[in-house]
Amino acid sequence: MPLNGCPYPCYLYRKFYVFTYLYIVWFFHLVLLRRKKEIELERLKNQIKSRKPKGRDLTGEKWLETLSEVVNKIPQNEDEAKSWQARLLRGNSYMPYPVDYETNTDLTWLTNDKGRIFVKFNGINKRMNEPLFEVYCDSRQLHYFQRFCQDWQIWHDDEKIYSWD
Repeated sequence: MPLNGCPYPCYLYRKFYVFTYLYIVWFFHLVLLRRKKEIELERLKNQIKSRKPKGRDLTGEKWLETLSEVVNKIPQNEDEAKSWQARLLRGNSYMPYPVDYETNTDLTWLTNDKGRIFVKFNGINKRMNEPLFEVYCDSRQLHYFQRFCQDWQIWHDDEKIYSWD
């Protein structure tokens, strides 16, 4: 019989305690790793949320709301006054976002009798009643747009040759 009246040898108890200690350390290590990953996930969610486009005020409504708020209310503190001032002084762009057309078939290039170049977007014809957009550019870029117009005319004249169908 082993010492101290225990039915098992003492080295087995030591192994049990060592394994229990290692299990507890491993468990807390997993808990810490999980918490680190949760914090990292929250940080990534906040980054993604802040990267979403907030949209521009193309109509000027937010500016007018801020102006009426400034006229009708007294700021509670200096920070609120500074935020109002920042919103009022911020320059808004009233131009819409640029649109990227992947193919030349989505655009129609036209010239009028004065030689001015126009472009028509095929996707918005039904909604906006055939809008034509005039190309304004410097003489340094004019030859590019003339070439676009010539290429489109060549493609349009021989559409059967150049189409994938």
